[in-house]
Amino acid sequence: MTDWVALTCFFGFAFQWGFVGYIMGIPVGILFFITNKRWIENPSAKMLAAVSALGIWSYFSHILTFSFFCLLSYGYFLFRIKEIPWKQRFSLTAAYLFFAALLARYTAKPNPVPYKAFEDNFIQHSFWDKILEIAYLPWNMSVLFYYDIACLFLFAAPIAANCRPTREKSRYVPLLACLAVYFLMPHFTFQTSFLYERFALFVPIFYYLIWQKKPETPGRIAAKISEAACLLSALCIAALTGKAYLNNILFDRSQKLADFIKISQMMENGKKVLTVNDPLSISEGSLTSGGEFFHIAQWYQAERQGWADYSFASAHAMPVRMKMKEMYDGYSQVRFLSEYNLTRKTDCRRYDYLLILTANHTSDTLEKLLAANPSCSRVSHIKTIGKWSLFRRH
Repeated sequence: MTDWVALTCFFGFAFQWGFVGYIMGIPVGILFFITNKRWIENPSAKMLAAVSALGIWSYFSHILTFSFFCLLSYGYFLFRIKEIPWKQRFSLTAAYLFFAALLARYTAKPNPVPYKAFEDNFIQHSFWDKILEIAYLPWNMSVLFYYDIACLFLFAAPIAANCRPTREKSRYVPLLACLAVYFLMPHFTFQTSFLYERFALFVPIFYYLIWQKKPETPGRIAAKISEAACLLSALCIAALTGKAYLNNILFDRSQKLADFIKISQMMENGKKVLTVNDPLSISEGSLTSGGEFFHIAQWYQAERQGWADYSFASAHAMPVRMKMKEMYDGYSQVRFLSEYNLTRKTDCRRYDYLLILTANHTSDTLEKLLAANPSCSRVSHIKTIGKWSLFRRH
């Protein structure tokens, strides 16, 4: 059951928001933790070398997963420290001092420029908000209407399935480490964003690890309830995984996507494009992720060898960073469509195309706004298809 819950969480917030590097660093971190655990239980020079190698691999995979699994592994070591000989304590501490030096190297070279937009937004959601968000963040980036019951039942399922919390205290370490990060860390810090949303992925997985079947044989009624709970769990997991797959089907059939493909075919290869989004237009409405078209112009970059400005590439985990202040002063403020941005902030001289997604402005209105911007005086409207308007700088 833990495996299936882990599979479902994979398609949750971190996947839908595009934190692919973070997700791909998790298996390395898990292997690192397992190797640490085995070395603590059966020390050997070979296992110590494996711990060191996997730690370095995890560091280069993703700094967040590296930090978290170092916390988890060292926490497990401290939990078992009374059972560990002094020689092994020193060698393991030396390895973790090395990992701490790697982390210090990363934090000692900050690059604050990409985070100018967030300097006043170190958001820390309230304790009760985070409790509510645990219900859906592992499975989705926003509330899953009609799927909330499935989310909540998966947390209640172990009790209904005739399980009890384990008496093996070490199995609580992963969950406690995960919850500590989830509840204590803010939204943005260490040049990284959406911290606790990412760690929500681990909560159900580690939560299931603390349960085990009751040793006594359940009565007839309890056995029937347990069977029903297992069946309902399978149905809930199928529903949540099916919803992720259904999103893909709906996205592929989306008219807005079809319109984007048509308008992108009118653009020459190898050009620079800025996407400007009307916040009310970035969602299709029938999908659950809420921002399906926020980063869609990256397909032009991937397939046509062009260069597309991310409208929201602010985090170091993303493939394209927010542009430096020296390259584009105020770029973080022009990713959304507004009259002020188009007439004063947007610098059209840096791009060959402007691709604007809006349902509230006509192409004539957009052209007039751009004409009022001195840097966009050579920009003209090429084509409007659906809610997409393409402009070309001559």
